[in-house]
Amino acid sequence: MHKKLTVACMAISAWTAFALTPAASASPVLTESGTAVAVGSSLRGTNTGLVRITGAIPTECTDFYLAGTLTENTGTSIRGEIPVSGIHLAGTGESEDCTSPLGAVAVAVNNKLCWVVPKGTDFLTITGCGETVTYTLNFTGTGSCKYGAAEIWGESRTKSDFTVNIFERSAKKVEGGLFCPAEVKLDADLDFNTTDGSTLLIA
Repeated sequence: MHKKLTVACMAISAWTAFALTPAASASPVLTESGTAVAVGSSLRGTNTGLVRITGAIPTECTDFYLAGTLTENTGTSIRGEIPVSGIHLAGTGESEDCTSPLGAVAVAVNNKLCWVVPKGTDFLTITGCGETVTYTLNFTGTGSCKYGAAEIWGESRTKSDFTVNIFERSAKKVEGGLFCPAEVKLDADLDFNTTDGSTLLIA
């Protein structure tokens, strides 16, 4: 049975850091085949490598996606929303859970996510749509740990495919027993496409 993330999540990462720093886009527009993507379009971000949640109990996931809707594409900023039902994180453990030295881990994001690529930046910022981004790691047979962050950001390419690289984004423990690390960090790489698989570019 598939389990869901919080990333947020999500990674949405290492997601690995870029070897080269791209130039910021003055007026970012998300395009498909040279045409601006319409607001309301369905988008999907899929991991291109392992998703790692590091800390005293490192956790690895192999299957991660964020599926949501484009809400702004004006040339001033690019924005989208991802419902909880559109956040999926799984691995090679029991019931397709993620894995850790303590065994299987079900990772779940607890709130919907909003993301934005602002004008003049190379960063995609993920928030909890006015709330703290929280996610829970449920270690089978041991207990659960809940973590929160005001935002999670990743580096996004401009004048190129719409990819996001999240590297060591920190979240603090908000609930959990003494075995839970006080802090964890998220690493993930995501490629964003339309739900039919078409390549997206940030122009």
